[in-house]
Amino acid sequence: MAAYVDAALQILPDPLVASAAAAAALSAASRGIDDLLAAAAVGALFFLTAFALTSATSLGRGDAKLTGALGLWTGQLQPMLLGLAVGVVCAGIVACALLVVGKIDRRTTMALGPWLVAGASAVWAGSG
Repeated sequence: MAAYVDAALQILPDPLVASAAAAAALSAASRGIDDLLAAAAVGALFFLTAFALTSATSLGRGDAKLTGALGLWTGQLQPMLLGLAVGVVCAGIVACALLVVGKIDRRTTMALGPWLVAGASAVWAGSG
């Protein structure tokens, strides 16, 4: 839902991201304390890293919060890194294609949230 709202309005509402993070934490907790701690560590690492990048890049604070929620969801470092890489690369390819055909220009903003969710989802589905 948060990815859809971001695609439509270019905003990631805190209640949606917080709900996703809570659901991910509950899922990890249902698998045991070790999974919960691992998921919390991965979520915190990615949130803090992304939040630090918001001042130096066009990454938004909502995207940083979303990476934290996705880290809780994946619960592991390598799938999370791969998921983010897939999402960012796909977003870049689409942005380049839209630039080439003239649908956007260099000043046009694109929502990154849907791409982050798609990349994490693809990696998560592929690892099951």
